[in-house]
Formats: sequence, structure tokens, C-alpha cells
Amino acid sequence: MPGLLAVSWAPERADRAGASLARVVTAAGPTCRVVRFAGAGSPHAALVTSPDGQVTVAAAGWCFAPGAADPPGGLLPHLAARFAAVGDAAFDGLQGQYLALAVDRRDGRLVAAPDQLGLFPVYVAEDDGVVWVTTSALPLATGLGARLDVEALRALFMDSAIRSPRSAFAGIRRASFGERVTITAGRARTARRWLPYRPPRPYRRIEDAADEGSGLLRATAGRVRAAWPAWVADLTSGLDSRLVVAALAEPGAPVHVTVNGPDDHLDVAIARLIADRFGWSLEHVGLPPDWGERRRPLFEDGVALADGELGGHAIDGTLYAKRRLASRFAASLTGGGGELYREFFWQQEYLRIGRTSALDVPRLLRYRFFPGVRPHTALFHADWRADYVADQVRTAAAIADLAPDALNTQKLDAIYLWKSSGHIGRYAGAVWPLLASPAPLATAELLEWATAVPWRFRLAGRLVRHMITRMHPALAALPTCYGGSAEPIRLTRPVHVTRYAVGAGARLVRKLGLMTVRHPIFANPTARPPEPAWNRDLVRRFDAEGLLDVERLRSASLYAPDGLSAFLAAARAPDFADFNQLYAIVTVETLCRLAGIVPAGERL
Repeated sequence: MPGLLAVSWAPERADRAGASLARVVTAAGPTCRVVRFAGAGSPHAALVTSPDGQVTVAAAGWCFAPGAADPPGGLLPHLAARFAAVGDAAFDGLQGQYLALAVDRRDGRLVAAPDQLGLFPVYVAEDDGVVWVTTSALPLATGLGARLDVEALRALFMDSAIRSPRSAFAGIRRASFGERVTITAGRARTARRWLPYRPPRPYRRIEDAADEGSGLLRATAGRVRAAWPAWVADLTSGLDSRLVVAALAEPGAPVHVTVNGPDDHLDVAIARLIADRFGWSLEHVGLPPDWGERRRPLFEDGVALADGELGGHAIDGTLYAKRRLASRFAASLTGGGGELYREFFWQQEYLRIGRTSALDVPRLLRYRFFPGVRPHTALFHADWRADYVADQVRTAAAIADLAPDALNTQKLDAIYLWKSSGHIGRYAGAVWPLLASPAPLATAELLEWATAVPWRFRLAGRLVRHMITRMHPALAALPTCYGGSAEPIRLTRPVHVTRYAVGAGARLVRKLGLMTVRHPIFANPTARPPEPAWNRDLVRRFDAEGLLDVERLRSASLYAPDGLSAFLAAARAPDFADFNQLYAIVTVETLCRLAGIVPAGERL
């Protein structure tokens, strides 16, 4: 699997480190080792040593220095020389989604610097005088003989994702935003070097804010085009992907966009309209009619590539689409991070938005994390739902407490950034081995700017609409899923205002429906419900492979015996509907098989 692996050990633990390395990679070294597994999409495929031979650096993912262009000679030679001169301050201000590593032979240090937003998956494990840093938890867990983190796996049964600081494996920790790890002789020290809290910028006009943000985004888009001339960008019916495309599109230059979904889906219709209007190349990827029969290998690949932090069913369709794109393109760009340019994550605060520092974290989780989730409790040895939610509340509350006097909007931005480690970052990390998957909106520089824009400018997507309009007015004028165009909403355009208000009301009713009666009441025009036969076909594949047979499951002891037997028997019935719980069971089983784990004493 492409990525980075680094290990540092105490002198007396050389034998232990060597034995573990032998199971992970066929490489070793005297006191520290960095191994680069290059992927086709990485712009940082080599390890580079400083001119004095004292510092070696490596990077995975998308990493670039602040400024208009890369330093002469490229980023990694610049980082190696700069680290030799100023130490790990050389990593300050790097942009993108990445892991940067440096080995300093002068003092034996290994420094690991994940991207400041904590999006690119980076894992740290300490094992009796040996410390490991890697971009993939599964191979490390296999090499170390790690056990499952049962508390983390509960997320899969809550239709959620495993987020930092947990991984799917006990003893393997995922780095969080702002963290940097310094390792010396098998001892790790983690320090938070960056926080997402910024004082508001003194913009008086939204146009001025939009102009500055557009300039920053255009510069970032230029970095993407330079790194991957063969790029394709997501284009849906929403605002975030359109914002990215508005920044990427240049007069006279080819533009390639992609959309997923069936032919009659709203995203597909609007993407086609836009591509036809501007003569852009459109890659439409729809799932095949026999998707239920074909998705099983991608389900397993998804569990592996996401290190067990997403259900296989949540990512198999994404892998299908990305593999199609990888035959033509080197990079697939997303609109991830765009929610932080809008009020998306604030809406449950209603009239308290931006007017207080108080934040009801438990309500936030009920509304934004688990609005309609009901795990099948008979599967488990105990009802752990309250404990799981309490664990998530503690993590979110700790993030809010990093700036106790900040406005609730700022605290929500920081919590959303953490939540994104299990969504934007986790999906991107799983896709990178197939092709590069940068998120231009989710760089530290841009999010520092966006979250410092006065909160009123971000309501109703105002900031994003102004940015799209200023960068590409013709693109802004075309329809969105919000009931009108992507142009700013003005009272002088009552039809646009009315359409937006009706759409906003429908979205609110859908969310309330999920929280109360567990279905959205009004249909979501951008939802992509699977064909009913696809689930049944996949379950038949599971059954044929023995995954519905308790006696053949490595993971069976995790569950209540009677509850598991009854549930798997029910899964064979034609009226079975609890597919997501079944997919969580199969995801955990797949993870056990991939990592060579047989649970012993762990209980869900």
C-alpha cells in the first residue's frame, strides 16, 4: 500500500524493532528507519537528504510550501536543507493534506508532521521502546499483532466512522489536528502546534472577503494544476464542488469534471447542463446494473484501504468510481472542506448562532452525528450506546474547551474539523493509493481565512456564492440543488429568495424527521438510495462465503451468541432490511481476517 512508514527504537530494543520490521517490510536500520512506498499519484515519491548528509525528509499525500511557487529545486530538497538549518520549524506553514517526516542524524530525532488540519490519516504506535509512525494502520496492526479497539468499532454500528484519536486497533493512535510527534530513541512526545481558532477579520463588506478568499483559492488551484496536469474535479448540484471548479477553470484551458449517480439524478442533470454550457469534458460514473453482484471485492478493498474506519458498504461505490477515473487521470479533486465556508454545521444552534460562547455538545451530537441511528442492541453483550456517545461528547467538549471564550460558531468549526477526520480525511486517505485525491478547499491557509470571516457572511452560503460569482459569473448563474442559482441571494430577486427559502425549510423538516420518526419525511433530491436488489445480491454473496454462518466467523465472540445467530438467520429472509448493521458485522469480520486477528476476551 503506498505511503510512509517510520520507526525509531531505543538501543536496547533493536532486536524487537527488527523482528517487527521483518513482518511489515523487508528493511531495517541501526536506530531509525523511514520507508517510502510510492504511489502513482504522489508528487513526493523519493526520500531526499540535505546537502550535509545529516537530514533525510519524506512526504506522503499533497504537501506544498506557502507562497506562489515551489522553492527552486523542489519542495523536499528545500525542506531537507531548511530542517538542517532551523529544525522542525521547517515544517511550520506547510499546506495540503499530508504526512511530512524528517530524520535528523545529528541527534537521532524522528519528527512526524501531519497536515495541520489532521485530515490525512497518520498513525502512531508505541511498543515497549519502539515507536512507529505510518499512513496506514492495517499493515502496522498486522506487523505488531495488535488487537481490536472495540470502543472504536462501535462507530460502525452507529452508521458513523472512526475518528481521531482512535483507530480500529488498540494501541494505534490516529493523530489529531495541529499535532506534531517527535521521537527519540523509541520515546514519542506529541505536542499541539496549531489550533483552528482565529480572531475574526475586520471585513466590512462581503465582497472584500470574497475577493481575498478567491485569490487564495485560485493560487491553491494553480498548485493543483502544476502538480497534476491530468486532473478531474467533482461537480455535483451543490456549492462546494462548484467553488473548486470555479477556481480551477481557466479561459482556453481544458476542464474535466466528474459526477456519480444514475442518469435521472439531480447531480447528474446539473453537471451535464454545466458541462454542455461550457464545453467541458464530463466523466459520468454510474453503478452498473449488476452492482450487487460485483461490489463484494470492492467492499473488502474498502475495509483495507480505510483501515477499518469506514464500513465497506460506505466506500465500495467510491472505489468503483475512482478506479474508473484512474485510467485517465492522475488526480481526482473534491469539494471536501467546503462546509466550513458555510453555516452548515451551525444550523442546530438556531437563534444562538454567533451570539454566545455556550455550546450544547450532547445536542450537537444528537443532531449532527447520530440523528436517526438505532443499533440492533440484541447483537451486543450490553447496551453501550450511551457510553459511546459520552466518549464522543468528551472529545468534542475538549476541543471546544481549547478556546472557552470563543463564539459557538468557532467551536463548531473546530469540532467539525475533528469530525472531518472520519469523513473528508478518511475517504481521501483510502483513495490515495488509487489516484491522488487532494481537497483544495481544505488547506490550513484557506480554512484559517474562512473561519475568520465574520460569521454573518457565511450564513445561507453567502460567502461561497460571492466567491463563485466573482471567479466565474456564468457558472454561478446556473441552477443548484438549493432551488436557484449559485449567485448571491438578494431581495431584488424574489423568485430566487423564495426557492431558497422553500428548499431550506424542506431540509429542516428532513432533519427533524430523521431525529424523530427515523425517516426524512420529504425526499432528499440529492440522496442516492441503492437499488433494493443490490443489497439482496450482496447478502447472497456473503452467505455463499460463509459470512452468515456463526461457526465460520473469527469475530463471533465479539457479539451476544443468541443475538448474533438470530440476526444472521434473519438476514437470509426476503424482508430483511437492517443492512447497515449487517455490513458493520462483515466489516469487522473482514478486518479480523485481513489483520489475522481472532478476538479473545473483547466484547461489543
